[in-house]
Amino acid sequence: MERKSVLSILLALIMTAISFGITTSTASAAVVTTSFDNYGSPGCLDASDNGDSLYVHLCNGGANQKWIWNNQAGVKTPISHAKSGRCLQVSGNSVRLETCNTSALGQRWILEPYPGVPFIKMAYGNGYCLRDTNGSLRLVTCTSGDGFQRWFAP
Repeated sequence: MERKSVLSILLALIMTAISFGITTSTASAAVVTTSFDNYGSPGCLDASDNGDSLYVHLCNGGANQKWIWNNQAGVKTPISHAKSGRCLQVSGNSVRLETCNTSALGQRWILEPYPGVPFIKMAYGNGYCLRDTNGSLRLVTCTSGDGFQRWFAP
């Protein structure tokens, strides 16, 4: 009975990874749920319950600040809001939450390695970085000295 439960859980995890278009071809690939804390402010990437609003809010560990993504270095991954199930989507020079779409290039992100705290960077297009601008999110040219562009996933 326990073996059947473990197999069911593994199958569910694999199907979830496939639905997000996440590559699971290497043993080090890891789909995780975590918060994104901004290095330049006391804020975390946050969204309303239904995913209509996206913003930076004081970190509180709440469910609205949980995100699902693949934390393997170099993987172009969607970042989905754990509570609403919607994905970060590029919209001009800003970001919004949209229904996840595995073929949408505007929903692909990469955590750009950098000594210390990494950037959340667009995987395609102009390669801009996500920046906290007074609680709003914008896409800007990546600048290593700008702490508001740096995010860590504790």
